[in-house]
Amino acid sequence: MPEISEELLNSYHRTSYLVFPGASSERQRITLRIGKRSPELDNLLAKLGVTSWAFLTAHNPRSIRLEPAENNSRHSKLIMALTGDNYSVLPGKSVADAGDWPDEESALVLGIGLNDAKKVSAGFEQNGFLYGKPGQAIELVLC
Repeated sequence: MPEISEELLNSYHRTSYLVFPGASSERQRITLRIGKRSPELDNLLAKLGVTSWAFLTAHNPRSIRLEPAENNSRHSKLIMALTGDNYSVLPGKSVADAGDWPDEESALVLGIGLNDAKKVSAGFEQNGFLYGKPGQAIELVLC
């Protein structure tokens, strides 16, 4: 596992992780925060019969900024990889509260287990990802 500074860990905690469950509408969104529960997400999971999820990105591997075109290409590859595994995927976005880091296109992957999420995240050279189950606080899992 790579060394992750306290500053970087704090920045993950000062980020809003947005999920867009509606048909591509950013007006309909669920905001996820590390260490907090999300009743809105729990309701969605119950409606869909899902018992686990992960919030993944392929942008800016190891928190090294890439050009937007490279991040877009990596995101497309992530979505293709997840689609091939028959997961339900909802669009998402990671947004730094202070606005000091570019937004990152992300995906809420419904039904993915912890080990599979670790493999996907590590495969895209990420430091970590969010993981959760209904009724539990949202967890930051480091790769």
